[in-house]
Amino acid sequence: MKKILFILLLIGAAVFYFSSVNSLDTEIVQVDQPDTAPEQQKDPIDPAIALEQSLKTYTIEEGDTFATAVETFGIGYGDMLNIVSSSQYIYDFTSVRLGRDLRYRKKGEDVTHLEYDIDNDDKIVVKKTAAGYTAKKEPIPYTYKEAYGEGTILASLFVDGNKAGLSDALILDMAEILGWSIDFATAVQEGDSFKVAYKKRFRNGEEASHGEVYALAFTNMSKTHTATLFPDTEGNRRYYDPDGNSMVRQFLKAPLRYSRITSGFAYGRFHPVIGKNVPHLAIDYAAPRGTPILATADGSVTMSRYNGGFGNFIDIKHNGIYATQYAHLSAYAKGIRPGVRVAQGDVIGYVGSTGWSTGPHLHYQIKKYGQLVNPLTIELPAGDPVTEEERSEFERLKQDYTKKLK
Repeated sequence: MKKILFILLLIGAAVFYFSSVNSLDTEIVQVDQPDTAPEQQKDPIDPAIALEQSLKTYTIEEGDTFATAVETFGIGYGDMLNIVSSSQYIYDFTSVRLGRDLRYRKKGEDVTHLEYDIDNDDKIVVKKTAAGYTAKKEPIPYTYKEAYGEGTILASLFVDGNKAGLSDALILDMAEILGWSIDFATAVQEGDSFKVAYKKRFRNGEEASHGEVYALAFTNMSKTHTATLFPDTEGNRRYYDPDGNSMVRQFLKAPLRYSRITSGFAYGRFHPVIGKNVPHLAIDYAAPRGTPILATADGSVTMSRYNGGFGNFIDIKHNGIYATQYAHLSAYAKGIRPGVRVAQGDVIGYVGSTGWSTGPHLHYQIKKYGQLVNPLTIELPAGDPVTEEERSEFERLKQDYTKKLK
């Protein structure tokens, strides 16, 4: 009986001991638990952005030269010449522009770091070393955000594009991307519509110029033209239609960057100079005198001289099939003469009113096998398509971008 009683006492003591330990453990766990979750760590700042934010700034003022500007923050004439010399193959510092910033850092009295934006994408960075000055081109550090815009043409592409939140520069980029498929100078009509997916760029927290357009759809006269940005294996970033054909054609749709039209292709029209109806197998683009004229395709100049009623005239042969002609020019671009090769988009001359003309405009015509054809309706050959090896990746990107336009 005593043995049984003793065993029961041992069991009771053990139960009391372990329950006390468990209770203590529970209390410790409860006390150690934090009342709130720890703060999430912020993403580290890009070192390139941090560097820009640490630099001092001087803004080019009226009357400044590069020499006088850098003198204000401690760069003497001799060092200025060395900077210009070390940078000459990247950027000509004597061409700094009013309102642009020079950014710099000093170590003691020496300026050891100098930056200037070449354009919206790249900057030149000059550093002072023991051996002298070094210069290189670097990309401007931006942060990006996806953006979208859409609208319907009621007044003009610019007016309605601006209403949709698009900048003038972005609208011009859209016109350039689809410039081989749509003549934005002549063909845009009320009721046309657009959708665009692109990147907004930010610099030091402030919105900057727009980034790349990566998907674009423009419905013109009930036909929708779609372009998708696709980087190939060689690093080229080009635009393609839904079937993978290059948006770049062998011919631009228009020889001017977005002007307006005054006289279209017609087999008979009243000529304001000679006073009777004559065939007018070309397109006339009204534009201010001096507007640059572009070669619409690669080719060789066969004529660049005064040519009767055409005034100052250029003829370019592109292959055994096509030739393009440009009339009433005020002047020829430097170096344009018979035998010179030109590339698509090269400036070949400037709008004028020479010859039989009542005002500044460009008379533009295309010949196919020696016969004039309508520049607005002719089907021109396309560029290279997406390769078969890259087709699956193109289809994946296309589907992703197409969703963003819906």
